[in-house]
Parts: sequence; structure tokens; C-alpha cells
Amino acid sequence: MLAGYNSPEDALDAVKAMSKADRLDSKTYVADYNRAVAAYQDQLAEQRKKRAAATAAK
Repeated sequence: MLAGYNSPEDALDAVKAMSKADRLDSKTYVADYNRAVAAYQDQLAEQRKKRAAATAAK
């Protein structure tokens, strides 16, 4: 939704092609974003634990 387009019609077509959940004006966008950020942070924490365990095992 934030990309540049050659015409307003192109921009409108691109937005219409998006799923409603991916649009910035979606009612659940903020909650979905926060959930995705939390999942990513959990993933990073798990990776840090694995690296620390591998380092400690050496």
C-alpha cells in the first residue's frame, strides 16, 4: 500500500488485489503485527539459546 505506482488506478488495483488482512486499514492489522513481532522475538531468543548452548558445549 505504500509503494509507488504509475497512476492512481494502478495503486487502487494493487490494493484491491491484496487480501483484506494485509491492508493497513484492516481492523486486525495492529494485533496481527504485534503477534508477528512477538513470534519473531521468540524465534530470536530460541536461536540465542541454541548458540549459547553450542558455545558452552565447546
